[in-house]
Amino acid sequence: MIINALKETGLWRAPAEVTMEMNPGTVDFDKLCQYQEMGIDRVSFGVQSLNDKEVKTIGRLHTASEALQAIEQASKAGFERISADLIYGLPTQTLATFKDTLAAIVASAISHLSVYGLTVEEETPLATLLANGSLVLPSEEEAEMMYDHTISYLEERGLHRYEISNFARTGQESLHNLVYWHYLPYYGFGSAACSYDGKRRMTNAEDIESYIRGAAPTIEQLPSRTSLAEFMFLGLRTSEGIDLSVAKDRFGVDVMAMFGQKIEKYINREMLSFDSAENNLKLTKLGMKFGNEIFELFL
Repeated sequence: MIINALKETGLWRAPAEVTMEMNPGTVDFDKLCQYQEMGIDRVSFGVQSLNDKEVKTIGRLHTASEALQAIEQASKAGFERISADLIYGLPTQTLATFKDTLAAIVASAISHLSVYGLTVEEETPLATLLANGSLVLPSEEEAEMMYDHTISYLEERGLHRYEISNFARTGQESLHNLVYWHYLPYYGFGSAACSYDGKRRMTNAEDIESYIRGAAPTIEQLPSRTSLAEFMFLGLRTSEGIDLSVAKDRFGVDVMAMFGQKIEKYINREMLSFDSAENNLKLTKLGMKFGNEIFELFL
């Protein structure tokens, strides 16, 4: 229904992409062919790991072989834009097993890869198992080595880093994610989905039946200070950084005048880089590693 409406209004893939996120354990070749024929031009698989023990530990249903098969089938179905997600710092994971996963996924047909450090949500089965000692996470030092290996290994193999957690072959960057990181307007369809119009954030009803009945979304009017903060820390996630003249145009703020002393501190620590000629502010390689510390400057 949504796809038909977008096609009828001329908004389908005009000018961007259509990405479908998939579970590697539930998709098959026939479905992939159907999605491709519908006009979906990009698929993303939640692989997380290519070690069966690690995948099982976090409650995922697929196996490593199923994940690699799904990627291969997507390629055979005609998809040229294939992405996968990985997580480092998983229970039972070692640097060696993570290296194996990374090597195998890069050798597959993917053209884009997202790599995230594990976040343990409260009141989840994983949190309970960690709390009672049934599972143990890798040490901070081991997780850092996994992070460092990710950065060097992917760059060496032609997947350039264009955002803190995202890597792509040239021309394969995620266009819809760049909309979020550039803090541009977007529409969200479905229960609990969010939309942003440049000044307000609208969140649809979480309850599916309420959403279907047409329940009005919750509207959050964003103060200009909040909008500026979100613009800054989202834009700094990208390797290109932020054109501060855009911040001036959109929010009427001279970022260097407002935050200059704090920014200078991180420039001196080689975590931020400022090009005065281009009026561009961006994270360095070191800054990418400790981005959350820098983002707090603008909150």
